[in-house]
Amino acid sequence: MSTNDLAFPNRVDTIRELSLRNELPFVKVLEIYSRFNSKIYANHLKKGGKFLLYNPELEKKTFELTERYFDIHKIKELSKLVH
Repeated sequence: MSTNDLAFPNRVDTIRELSLRNELPFVKVLEIYSRFNSKIYANHLKKGGKFLLYNPELEKKTFELTERYFDIHKIKELSKLVH
């Protein structure tokens, strides 16, 4: 295992962190995270990428997209309260 493999936490820790940050159930975050993750890995393979069970770069992209998704969701919810 290289030091790059340790640069980003494993999926469960990542999902747990997102769950705590957004005050959402773990299962809800898992569902959203998994959707993004599968699409990102599939896109990587379509572009000729190597098959890996865990790719820190792809996991980071998944984390960022999931985090953005929940941020947008929060903004929409707050917008509903204001109007």
